[in-house]
Amino acid sequence: MALHKIGIRVDEKQSSDSYGSVTYDWACLRPKRDAAPPPAKLQWFSKQGQFRIRFANGSPLTASDIPSHQVNSGWETNEVEIRPDASAGVYHYRVLVTVANDEFTDDNCPSVVIR
Repeated sequence: MALHKIGIRVDEKQSSDSYGSVTYDWACLRPKRDAAPPPAKLQWFSKQGQFRIRFANGSPLTASDIPSHQVNSGWETNEVEIRPDASAGVYHYRVLVTVANDEFTDDNCPSVVIR
């Protein structure tokens, strides 16, 4: 099984010009749905705060609303499988992150491209 991990970070320094900017290890992930051995899986993680992933216009995964849960090193989602019947295409998702009681949102910027 191919597991793709996606890190999420927020610039939480209020004095920074990029305050509130959300960045990713993979802003555009291109997993192969049938990579050996199938099924491919995705998992998101953050060391800064709780978050939620939401696919608004269809999801190539077995879930479209993916919450995080706390672990020793921060927060992470469960591993989510790519649907074997997922159509090839670009799937944008929304990220909602809470860091130190501040909420940050990134709408439709990150994506998963199914080949």
